[in-house]
Amino acid sequence: MRASPRLPVLTALLIMITLLTTAYGADSQKYSIEAYFYPVNPAVGEEVRLTLSIVAKASGEPVRGLSVVVKYSVTIAGVKQTIIKQASEHEAGYYVATLQFTDEGENSIEVEVYDGEEKEVFPFSVIVLPPREPTKHMMPGMPDWLFLTSSGMAVLVSFLVVEAYSKRIGEKPYRRYNILRNRIIKRWVKSRKFQFTLRVPTVAAFILVILAGFFGSQDPSSNIATSLTWIFWWIVLIFTVMFLGRVFCASCPWLAISDWIQKLSLWGRKTRQFTLGLRWPARFKTILLAAALFILLTWLELAIGVTKSPIQTAYLGLIILGLTLGSMLLFERNYFCRYGCPIGAIQGAYSLMSPVELKAESLEVCKNCKTKDCIRGNEKGYGCPTYTYVGSENSATSTSCILCSECVKTCPHDNVAFNFRPFLKDLTSSFTPSHAWALFAVVILALTSFHGLTMIPTWGLLISLTEPYLGYIGSFTLWMFLFLGFLIGVVYFFVYLARLMSGTTLLNTRTLFTYFAISFLPIALFYHAAHNVAHFNMEFMGFIKALSDPFGYGWNLFGTANIQVAPITSMDYVWYMQAFLIILGHILAVYVSTKIAHRIYPTHSQAFRSQIPITTLMIFYTMFSLWLTAQPMVMRTSM
Repeated sequence: MRASPRLPVLTALLIMITLLTTAYGADSQKYSIEAYFYPVNPAVGEEVRLTLSIVAKASGEPVRGLSVVVKYSVTIAGVKQTIIKQASEHEAGYYVATLQFTDEGENSIEVEVYDGEEKEVFPFSVIVLPPREPTKHMMPGMPDWLFLTSSGMAVLVSFLVVEAYSKRIGEKPYRRYNILRNRIIKRWVKSRKFQFTLRVPTVAAFILVILAGFFGSQDPSSNIATSLTWIFWWIVLIFTVMFLGRVFCASCPWLAISDWIQKLSLWGRKTRQFTLGLRWPARFKTILLAAALFILLTWLELAIGVTKSPIQTAYLGLIILGLTLGSMLLFERNYFCRYGCPIGAIQGAYSLMSPVELKAESLEVCKNCKTKDCIRGNEKGYGCPTYTYVGSENSATSTSCILCSECVKTCPHDNVAFNFRPFLKDLTSSFTPSHAWALFAVVILALTSFHGLTMIPTWGLLISLTEPYLGYIGSFTLWMFLFLGFLIGVVYFFVYLARLMSGTTLLNTRTLFTYFAISFLPIALFYHAAHNVAHFNMEFMGFIKALSDPFGYGWNLFGTANIQVAPITSMDYVWYMQAFLIILGHILAVYVSTKIAHRIYPTHSQAFRSQIPITTLMIFYTMFSLWLTAQPMVMRTSM
């Protein structure tokens, strides 16, 4: 069959039309665009600044007022997703967008330019490198003159405090102000919705941390999970407990969610609860369980680097929730909050110094009460979830009371008071410590200092001695437990010297350790605060930035996503504040120790002599705390 003579002609015409159309399409674009990436070779998780230069092809002039959209793909939780960013016009013809890539290798980018009439699309690509190590930021330490002056002041005020208070023997009644005498406040606290309103903000924050940790950027400087948890919450917690005791426990998100699940109620009083009601094992009715978990938490934070990982921060939050909920579903009441929660235990220890207490207004009324509804519960509320009796005469409730306000609701005599009182009253008068609590006090003292130690250059030298043999994790674990064991041994030794110098053997070393170890809590608390002042100054603006872009997707919800992350104020003010806090903690510790000595020794002479080695150790430890703040310190969170 002969081919049609028209076929070659038609084919040639189609080819010519195609070529002409392609050429016309290429020339029909009105704009020319160039892309600049900074950094030039970005890495996974790194914030990338894309600058687009757009000019008109006809005139070669920069073009203003365009709508420029950047599209690219990321992998979130194993799923490919398209991210759309609106580029902002910074100057004539220059449009800027901030990107963040999750995949190594070549990444494609599509830029859409719209001038109100036509839309043009321009493809680009960029090579993305593997993740880099998080940037470490060095914070300078306080100057030598301030360190030496503060050390000398610690020596001077120690003996002034001992001399000033050594003759003040005996306890005098102290003034209290019960805020529940205000009818409006009392009516609100007695409402079943009171605690629910306290819990809603913290539960919302907890959910945000979990979502951001799992689905947001894994760059700690771009994800609110790390900044909200380790910069904002942890710092605020320390200063809150200093003035309001365990108030965070009243709004604790882990307890709130566990309560709601167990009771199937947000605030109403339910007669039936989902729990097996098992008895809490007697062997675990000790604060040492919380101490062990606190050591583990510190190890995870510093050795594993949980603070630098959004997803690990989220996992840690869920683990604590699982422990809280699991204990409530298995056991009667909420013993985990009393004996197991490391965060609650730290608050309980520091609350011994706070100026608030939840106690019976009249102990006589409690003695004559037959029903003990504050413990058993009634139709108005539940019994105390931690079995803490507010009518106790010789023991502080601060260590175990979670301020849930159930006793306020259930007391048939309206005999529960929320008092403001002088600082330190539990430590100097009402708290009868156990040996476990004394050990926990020294653990807190050691680990607060250990945080600072791991952030100075000296720590790197210690790790280098053993890392070739044990690896980093093994070396870290070894030095951590050596430091902890060494400090416990040192405190025991100086307590033994106090026993010898007192001139009496009526009290053995173990008993004296039980009393004097808790007097170091002010040093721990105020060094903890001083250490976090530096973190707050250096890293708080990172939290403010993350508020506008909590997932690291390039959002700018509150207009703070592009602020510069820089120190809030001059380091001079930070150093003065740190020196003040550390010296204040030292003064309070010496005062507490002196008061305890006069409480347990029968004579003034024995009490005074026992304080010579204890005060000496406090001076040495305060100087060590000052020395830590005088060292250059690496910030753990990227800025």
